[in-house]
Amino acid sequence: MRCGVFFFDVRLPLVGAVLLLSACSMGSITDTISPLLPHPEQVTTPEPEPAYRQLIASHMGELFAASAEVQNAWISNLRKVDPSPSAIWRVCLTAEMKVSDGSTITRTYTILIQREQIIDRRGATPSDKCDEEKYEPLRRG
Repeated sequence: MRCGVFFFDVRLPLVGAVLLLSACSMGSITDTISPLLPHPEQVTTPEPEPAYRQLIASHMGELFAASAEVQNAWISNLRKVDPSPSAIWRVCLTAEMKVSDGSTITRTYTILIQREQIIDRRGATPSDKCDEEKYEPLRRG
């Protein structure tokens, strides 16, 4: 009889401890998740599409060496790469240029833009899907 009473006395505090710990863990989960949820004061409006044609045209001298003598540059439409409010945009650029042996080749580049600034220029890869784009001449002004 005494054994049953002892079991009851030990079990009741254990049940209380389990309930208390589960309540505490729910609070910590909420505390952990809540910084990830958007708060009304943190929500910002997305940045508008940058004036990418003018931006790239005015920075051609920085994107390519003068010795490349870039000609016949064609530019694609702008594509959003990152959906965040400070989005990263991608544009493809195809151009003819001279290489070290003096011959002319055509290359395609991916240019990334964020907050009205060019943040990267690299050779296009298949994952950029530049071969699926429609191009228009890039007017330098």
